[in-house]
Amino acid sequence: YLPHMMVGPTDEVALFVPDLERGRRKDYEKTVEHWENILREHNVTRIKEIIPMNKVKTEYGQYEMKLKLARMFDFFLVDGRITGHMTHLLGKTFKKGARPPTPVKLQRDNLKSEIENALHKTVMEIHGLGNCHTMQVASTGMPEDEIVENVMKACDALKSLYPGGWDNVRSVLIKTKTSIAIPVYFNK
Repeated sequence: YLPHMMVGPTDEVALFVPDLERGRRKDYEKTVEHWENILREHNVTRIKEIIPMNKVKTEYGQYEMKLKLARMFDFFLVDGRITGHMTHLLGKTFKKGARPPTPVKLQRDNLKSEIENALHKTVMEIHGLGNCHTMQVASTGMPEDEIVENVMKACDALKSLYPGGWDNVRSVLIKTKTSIAIPVYFNK
């Protein structure tokens, strides 16, 4: 949980949801209407588009379409129940164009606060490939003091949540998409 949200007021947020009816030939518009009603009931206004799993399977199956989807929105949320499925469906092509979707618990009574909390979170995938992991904690449009607070909070989270704790963190570097990596911490 980051103290300052990376998602600005004008950024577009998409939400991946499970299908009400399974099957490729099923109409996913009912699912969209269902979730739009739930979001409206809970006064959630940050979600620009609801994307059912079936729509991802049918309309975004090809590499180019997944990349296009990744670039269409600034931030992605996913129902926590289907996070694993969506990671598999979206694949590595999706990761090139966007951050991985942030899980959110949509079955809660306080849905609005759950979504707001999810917009304050960041995701770091830990995989068995290599020894380098990336986590987005700020954007260049944020004020410097907010960036510093987010970086410090992320480092605190690494101490307690990273396997092996802070002893297993070799270095922390800050980088934008177009800059070189600037080291801020090295473990000897």
